[in-house]
Amino acid sequence: MRKQNCWEFKQCKREPGGSNVSKLGVCPATTEVRANGFNGGKNGGRVCWTIAGTLNRAKVQSTSSPKKSSCQKCNFFKKVQTEDGLDFSDIK
Repeated sequence: MRKQNCWEFKQCKREPGGSNVSKLGVCPATTEVRANGFNGGKNGGRVCWTIAGTLNRAKVQSTSSPKKSSCQKCNFFKKVQTEDGLDFSDIK
C-alpha cells in the first residue's frame, strides 16, 4: 500500500500546482529530493518536520527545535511514526 505524504494527509494544497501556492508558495517538502524515499514518501513528504518552510497551524515554520517539538504533536508525525515503527527516519 502506498503511504501518504504530508501534503496529501494535511491537504495544505502547497504541492506544485496546488491552490495555495500563489498565497503561501510551494512547500519545500514537496520538492526536497534529498529525502526522496525516506519513510516511503515522495521527496520530503514523510519527513516534513525536518524541512524549513513547511506549515504548522497555517504558519510557515523554521527548522528550529521549537518546530520539531510542535511537529511531534502533529497527527501526521504520529502516523508516520506508527506506520514505520523502528524503521522511522529523519534527515539531518
